[in-house]
Amino acid sequence: MKRVFKKVSLLLVIVLILGTLSACSGGEKDTSANQNGKESKEADTKNEVTKIKLKTVSMFGATDPALEHYNQMIKDFQAKYPNVEVVDESSASNEEWKSRIKADFAVGNEPDVILYFTDANSHGLIESGSFVDLNTIRSEFPDYCKHIYEHAYTAAPDGKQYAIPTRGFYEALFCNKDLFDQYKLELPTNWDKLLTAVNTFKENNVVPFAVSFSDVPHYMIEHLVLAAGGVEDHRVVPGSLDQIPASWIKGMEQFKTLSDLGAFPVDVNSTTDALSAELFYNKQAAMRVDGSWFMGGITDKENVVTMPFPSMTKDNSKDIIAGFTSGWYITKKAWQDESKRQACVDFVEMVSSPEFLQKITSVAPCEIPAPENMSLLDQTGWDTFVNAKDRVDLPIDSRITGEAWSSWLNSVGNMVEGTKQPKEVIENAITIFNSTKE
Repeated sequence: MKRVFKKVSLLLVIVLILGTLSACSGGEKDTSANQNGKESKEADTKNEVTKIKLKTVSMFGATDPALEHYNQMIKDFQAKYPNVEVVDESSASNEEWKSRIKADFAVGNEPDVILYFTDANSHGLIESGSFVDLNTIRSEFPDYCKHIYEHAYTAAPDGKQYAIPTRGFYEALFCNKDLFDQYKLELPTNWDKLLTAVNTFKENNVVPFAVSFSDVPHYMIEHLVLAAGGVEDHRVVPGSLDQIPASWIKGMEQFKTLSDLGAFPVDVNSTTDALSAELFYNKQAAMRVDGSWFMGGITDKENVVTMPFPSMTKDNSKDIIAGFTSGWYITKKAWQDESKRQACVDFVEMVSSPEFLQKITSVAPCEIPAPENMSLLDQTGWDTFVNAKDRVDLPIDSRITGEAWSSWLNSVGNMVEGTKQPKEVIENAITIFNSTKE
């Protein structure tokens, strides 16, 4: 009996030992698995790329044909840079939009990259240090947007450049070429040819210039100043009366000269811009000074040409009013976040690339391929802008105060009628400018 008991006891001991070993072995196995899982999770965390959220704002509103291309560009950008999430707000640049943008900057809710004005509308934000200048960006990214023409940039009041220009515009002389051909006239490539055309059209009951001085006289102001003094004098910002170029006065004197020749509609001081445009569209007027946007309303694109307004001092002038009044800015807030710098630079370079710009404009700040199968109107418009190169200047009202410009505009009718002298008008405008500028 003892022997049996001993055997049973021995078996129990063996079972207990095996059970203990099994438990230990199982515990070690579970611990190893848990440890490996922890290490794997840590490795996955280390391999994850931090997602950058880039807040962008543009002026491409719902009715802007460029919006579709812009939205596609954002998709392409995110595909190329999967670590960047673009949060975009695009809207037409009306007064409400301007106010909202300024309010966002005021409370520190500004975007990282913004398409905004480069004219006087931007000066307040620039002066408050809201944007980073190009020299600062290029100190870290030397090739930043080097494909942009130097003459396309707009300098801020502090002399620095902040924005990468995008779509531009130009102003020029539109001519109903079929009317010139009908009366065997040469296109007005100099002042004498212009005067000959004015006289001939007047004699044949064709209005020489389709224009209204009651609401849109500024195109003629700009181009008569340009005709008399070229872009060099047009660029002057008089700080005093003795700095007013003589060519400005000479240019304004042409209002009366041309009026006396019958160059304008008889109701030029009371008609509207829309009605004067119809004169040109309907071939009742031979010429019109307007901006590149005017081309959209012209249906007879094979008998209308665009050209620089003729100079009073030389033949075949290439000087035009043109420029870029909006551009892409990188905000100071975004630049100070080093994790966003590269993304901001990459975004602006893509949205200002020739590949993108050729989809949304023919007036680009860099070299883009010429559109195919252009009409005569489109081809001459393209040539007018491209051939000008750096012989361009922004409108005068981009540099002087609104009060000063309004006084000038409101006096055009008086200069046409001879009740005010050009010297008096310009001196009054510049006096107002220098007393109201910031």
